[in-house]
Amino acid sequence: MKLLTLKLSAFAFLFLSLCSSCNKVKDLISINVSAQSSNVDFTIQPASAGTGDLSQFNTSLLIDSLIKEQAGKTYGLVNIKSVKLESCVLTISNSDDLNSFGNVSACSAAMSSNANITMVNIAELTSNPETATSTLSVPVNTALDLKPYFGATSFSYKLSGTLRKAITKTLNCKATIKYKIEIGL
Repeated sequence: MKLLTLKLSAFAFLFLSLCSSCNKVKDLISINVSAQSSNVDFTIQPASAGTGDLSQFNTSLLIDSLIKEQAGKTYGLVNIKSVKLESCVLTISNSDDLNSFGNVSACSAAMSSNANITMVNIAELTSNPETATSTLSVPVNTALDLKPYFGATSFSYKLSGTLRKAITKTLNCKATIKYKIEIGL
């Protein structure tokens, strides 16, 4: 009887060790999927110098379809392990010497989604030079995990900032925000 108990205990230990190892291996296997909010159009309206919201805009992104396309049809939203930002680039199509990103001394971008309506700060530029430019790369928080926002199809963005000089005309802009989605088993 002791021999049978000993054999069953050894089998149980071996079985549990294998299951634990399989889970560890499963956790190590991942696929990176690139996602981009396609160039989202937005405007910055004329505004006086000072601090406030510069623009708010929405976009749709079919994350589940994107994952299936890049990682295979067996993967989807439930397989997301993490979502990290890669870049946030803003471009003005009608800038001039008086109305450009040089008017902005500092800015930040925040986002929410229909999966998580709490706005989270995703990018921030604390000191922007007073140079007339039509492109602004806003440093992103690469450590921030946006997974709670990505069970969604609709995303909202808010651009806030401090204007050192007034903007005197409507600026037509595009935002390109890139993400890295880590998919696991």
